[in-house]
Amino acid sequence: MRKRKTVLRRMIKWAVNLLALAAVVLGAAYVYYRGGIIPVETAAVSFGTICEVVEDTGTVSSRRVTVISTKHSYTITELGVKLGDEVASGDPLLTNDSSRDASGVRGLRAQAEGLKARITQAQKEVDRLKSLSSARAASAQDVERAAVAVKDLKAQLNAILFGIEDALESAPERTVRAPVSGLITELFVAQGVTVMPGAPLMEITDADDLYIKADLIESDAAKVEIGDRVIMDASGHDGRIIRIDAKVREVLSELGVTQKRVTVEIETDDYPSLGADVDLSVITDEKESALLVPRHAIFSLNGRDYVFAAAGMAELREVEIGLKGKDHYEILNGLSEGESVIISPNSALRDGSRISAAGGPARSR
Repeated sequence: MRKRKTVLRRMIKWAVNLLALAAVVLGAAYVYYRGGIIPVETAAVSFGTICEVVEDTGTVSSRRVTVISTKHSYTITELGVKLGDEVASGDPLLTNDSSRDASGVRGLRAQAEGLKARITQAQKEVDRLKSLSSARAASAQDVERAAVAVKDLKAQLNAILFGIEDALESAPERTVRAPVSGLITELFVAQGVTVMPGAPLMEITDADDLYIKADLIESDAAKVEIGDRVIMDASGHDGRIIRIDAKVREVLSELGVTQKRVTVEIETDDYPSLGADVDLSVITDEKESALLVPRHAIFSLNGRDYVFAAAGMAELREVEIGLKGKDHYEILNGLSEGESVIISPNSALRDGSRISAAGGPARSR
């Protein structure tokens, strides 16, 4: 019981101390603000390099992607590749249960053999009748009828041979081979599956002919040009825009909103993995020795841009903005190097307000 009372007394003591500390802090803040001094965070106006960028996400793609489909129906008896395999043109990909010597072809071949035998026999009859005709034992009409019969049989044979050739050309190969070299990037079938005509089997991608594809918002695409430098945030490598589509397309965003976008292609010396997403910053303009302030120091009033300069008190200044970077804006008029500006000014600030830089002296960029 005594131990519990001791713990309780300590807890009460801590609570009293916390309340006292809170009272001191609130009292100090009250006195501070009653004195009209507003704490602010500042940054120095300085010269530096600024880049105006368009930001978006691209995907590592290939210019040569081949989807292999089937014209026939069959069952896959053996699948010889898996995702990620590298294949060369002509390599076997799969085998199926089809046969180029199907029963229909075998029947046609049997008919052809029968016709050949009949043609041989009919030709012998023509030769016999010609001999008899020389001895006046057969008429010229008999010889002509026999020759016409041979001609008809040969016509039938040619038709059957054409049918055999057509059947063989249209029959599927038992082994499907790679038409191009590359990586197996998609498999749409599995061993033992029966496919129908027109069904896709697999996708082969040329991993040596890569580029980065990005769909920029129409307003951003209007700012970029072929040759613009691109920084890829994932790797830090630079690239260049090599192509901009002439057509604006409507694309449904992940949020279900229809957007107008333009496809651009980017080339670099070092690509991430095929299919990887890459954060991109397209540099549309760049300037060295520009007068810079943090972008959060700038605010708009009635269509004009302003900052609060910090010089013992807040001084409202109208400024002219040049390039707009990701974190800093260029100032063309209204400020000078070495001055300080207030970052993210609150609603209590007015022109002439007394200020104190929070945390010590003004921050530099």
